[in-house]
Amino acid sequence: MSGRSEERNLDRGASPSISSGDVLTWEESQAMVPLVSSIIRDLMSLTVDLDRQEEELSSMPRLGQLDWRSRSKAYTLKEQIDGISQELRNAYLELESLHLTLLNRENGMVGFPTLVNNRRAFFTYSVGDSSILNWCYACDTTLRPVPKSWIRTVAMREVA
Repeated sequence: MSGRSEERNLDRGASPSISSGDVLTWEESQAMVPLVSSIIRDLMSLTVDLDRQEEELSSMPRLGQLDWRSRSKAYTLKEQIDGISQELRNAYLELESLHLTLLNRENGMVGFPTLVNNRRAFFTYSVGDSSILNWCYACDTTLRPVPKSWIRTVAMREVA
């Protein structure tokens, strides 16, 4: 698996090589949540803005059929679409640089790479969650709750 934020390989039996830099603990993943939440909120907002601008532009007649004022508006929309598209690419690149995978753009679900039973997996976080509550195997979309035993070591270190 490439770790790219824009795509996800769900081929069963694919056995990607995993470097230690691509494996995060629950604690490391949880520490990233505030930053990731901000990136995902931006990504979701930019997607809505882009869809709205593209819909408005596509509803306009062809440029040759527009008067000067409408043509100016079409050019402005095209510039705005280009700017939003670049910001959206930057958000995806930021996720990729963090080795995270966007699992579901609609609900803002992000996968933090980890290993479970020597299999590629993700801790999952969705916008609106209070913390990382679930995980899933990379080849399976079934969400499972994070066992308390995986979190207990974190709580024990905070007490010490």
